[in-house]
Amino acid sequence: MKRTTQWMQVLSALKQLGGIATLSQLNRALLSTGGDAENWNTKTPEATIRRIVRNTPDHIHPLKPGLYCIRELAAKYEQEYSLPKEGDIPPKVEERNHWYYQGLLVEIGKARNYKTYIPAQDKNKTFVNQKLGDVCDITKLPKFGYQNFIRRARTVDVIWFNRRCMPATMFEVEMTTDMLNSLTKFNELRDFYTQLTIVAPATRGNHFADRIGMDTFHEIRGRVRFMGIDELEKKYIGGRW
Repeated sequence: MKRTTQWMQVLSALKQLGGIATLSQLNRALLSTGGDAENWNTKTPEATIRRIVRNTPDHIHPLKPGLYCIRELAAKYEQEYSLPKEGDIPPKVEERNHWYYQGLLVEIGKARNYKTYIPAQDKNKTFVNQKLGDVCDITKLPKFGYQNFIRRARTVDVIWFNRRCMPATMFEVEMTTDMLNSLTKFNELRDFYTQLTIVAPATRGNHFADRIGMDTFHEIRGRVRFMGIDELEKKYIGGRW
C-alpha cells in the first residue's frame, strides 16, 4: 500500500474517533479485527502509525506525546489539554489532564495483561474520546483483603491487579493537590506487597520529597515511587514500562 494511502487511513480513523485519539486507540481502530491490518504490508504497523502521526503536521496535530488530534481542532484541544509551563493550572485543564493520565495508566496496564481498576465515581469521566469506565476492566474491587483495606483502596486512582486478583501496582495522579492524602492511602495499605506510585508533573518533585520525608511515612518511604508525567508519556509512546 502506498504511503499516502496509509496516512489517509490514519487521518480517517482519527476523524472517526471524534478528531482526537491516543496511539493505542488509533492502533485498535486501524489494526484490530475488521480493520485493514493486512493491507499495511509491514511487520511493524504500530511503528508506521506512530511515524505518520508524528510526521504529518499539515493534517495531524500532536497535543502530547501519544495524543493527537486533527489540525482543525488543534486550538480547541490545546485549551483543554495544554499545561502551563509555570503558574497555576486552570481547574478544567487540571481535571482533563487528571483523567487523561488515569486513562494512560489503564492503557499501559492492559497492555501488560493486568486487570485494571478505576474508582466507580470516575467511570463517567472523559478519557480523550471515551469514558474511563469503558476503558478499564473493573470499577468494583476484588475482595483481596479485609473490608477496611478494600474501603481504603476504593478511591485509589488506578490499580493494576495480577492474575490472582491481588493489587500489583497502585497509582495516584497528583496534578496540583497536596500529596498527603495519597500518601496516607498508601501508608494504610503498606502491608500489601504492592508497588506504590505517585504520578505528577516533574516540577512537583520537591513537594513529593517534602511529604514523603515526613516521619509519618517512614515505613513506605523506600516503596513509593515518584513518576513525572513526562516519564510516563515517554514510556507510553515507547511501549516500555
